[in-house]
Amino acid sequence: MRSELERYRFAVRATELVRAMAIIALTLGGSAARAESVQLDGRCLRVAFEVFGWGIGRIQGRFEDVWGTLDFDRRHVSSTRLRITASTQSIRTQSALVDAELRSTQFFDAVRFPQVSFESSGVELFAERAGTVTGVLEMRGVARSIRIPFELSSEIFKPSPSPSIPHLQANGTIRRSAWGMSALVPLISDDVKLDIRTGCSD
Repeated sequence: MRSELERYRFAVRATELVRAMAIIALTLGGSAARAESVQLDGRCLRVAFEVFGWGIGRIQGRFEDVWGTLDFDRRHVSSTRLRITASTQSIRTQSALVDAELRSTQFFDAVRFPQVSFESSGVELFAERAGTVTGVLEMRGVARSIRIPFELSSEIFKPSPSPSIPHLQANGTIRRSAWGMSALVPLISDDVKLDIRTGCSD
């Protein structure tokens, strides 16, 4: 049988083990708490595009009605996930005539396809605050994988007392014909530049 001293030593070691496990659990819990999931809307999300046409120069536009979700961990940027939806009826350029044409069946076909969406599937970093994001872009009922570069503002790495929306900018080029939008090619370029940004200005 164990002596009283042995039982006491065993009880002390068991208590120390429980305390150590509690500290580990709190530490892991604190790390997990760093992950932020924020809702995005038109105030903190921008989805814009740019195309070129012969004789008409550069056409710039954006979607006014956009929303989505950004899951972001400041310590593990590669785990970032972004989901975006935009209303095709909300498309805006500098011309009402161009807006109407873009909503027509030749382009976004806004009546049949009222939304376009993007959902990321992976992030690859090649620098501290830059990398590429891969995901699926769906337009006109066609879903295709795209890969576009992105940059992050250095501000996101500063401690924040509450969840905030990181400043992220992704710029890439797609061929609209891949989504069945081949009208007026090459009169209007097949290449479309995308500009996706998150983050709210103070």
